[in-house]
This record gives sequence, C-alpha cells and structure tokens, in this order.
Amino acid sequence: MILTQDQIMEEISRNKIVIDPLDKSLFRPSSYILRLSNKLIEFNKIECVDVLDEKSIYSNVTSIKTFDSYIIRPHQLILSSTYEKIGISEDYAGIIMGLSHIARLGLSLLTSSFISPGFGIDTKSTLTLELFSVNPSSIKIYKNMPICHIIFLKLAESAKELYDQSVSFYSGKDTPYISQYPLEFNQIIKKIERNDQ
Repeated sequence: MILTQDQIMEEISRNKIVIDPLDKSLFRPSSYILRLSNKLIEFNKIECVDVLDEKSIYSNVTSIKTFDSYIIRPHQLILSSTYEKIGISEDYAGIIMGLSHIARLGLSLLTSSFISPGFGIDTKSTLTLELFSVNPSSIKIYKNMPICHIIFLKLAESAKELYDQSVSFYSGKDTPYISQYPLEFNQIIKKIERNDQ
C-alpha cells in the first residue's frame, strides 16, 4: 500500500517516518518532494573500474565538492544527495522517483530507488542520488532545488532485520557516498568465482 499525504504526516507524528527538515508545501497527494543538497562528487576517467577493488572505485571519483549552482555537461554522471535526512521504521520501505519536470529537461535520476525498512531510523541520513544528463546541452542545477519524490510503502508485516542493524553501508550519512559494493559482495563473488573454476 502506498501512503497518502495524510498517512505520511500521521506516521511522521508517530516517529515511524522521519523527514528532516520538513516543509509541508512539498507534500504531494501520495509522496513528498525532496530537494538537492549543495554537495556532489564528480567522476574521473580511468582505464577501468574494477567493482571488487576499493582503490579502483575511489580513484574513479573526486572528493566531495560544495556548490550553489553546478553545470552538468552532456553525458556526465555526478553523485549528489538529498538536502533532507530520512528515517524509515520497520513497517515501511521507500521508493525514490524522479520529477517529470526534471526528466523533461533530460536530467535522469539513475538512483537505486529502493529504501530498505529501518534505513536511517537509528541515525537519520541523506540519500545519495545518481544524476546523469542525456540532454545534448549542458544543464544548470542549484542547491535546494526540488529533485525527486519519495514514496512510502506499507509492508504486509514488520521487517525482522533492519537496514541500520544489518547492512548499514549508506545510513547515517550527510553527504553523497560512493559505492561500497566490494564491502558487501566481495565474499559472495569470490565464492561464485571459485565454483566456476
């Protein structure tokens, strides 16, 4: 079940959902509009990014930069984050969806859109957004501009294992955060590689 505006507000009052700061003008009938932070990470061109090599992943990105406005070039990928910090209890999951206004300008949110139950509930967290321009022209973006919807889904039953108490690679952050793929999946992939030999 997707929560309506009134249901989201009710769950915020019960501390089952956290949106901080909260601006009531950003509610939509069944979502809340999140804004863009003033922080971003750019990508460096390297020969190859090895998904199992932390050094390779880190060498592919710059350090975090702050901005008031930023020009995204055609076919450029950046990481940014939401201005708001989020927390979701064991009863809910979240979905991030791009704004149609933004999509019609050729700016795509390549976001991994699912937010697990328990994300940010121990320590509220911003969400990292992957922004990519498919516009043949450059696009100028601004800090605090509305950037995406967050939709909340009611689970059929409360989750037993929560994100913050299990995986927790990306919660508790206040900046965009690069891929932690090797930390979570390295051992699994090594087992697959051994079985293939």
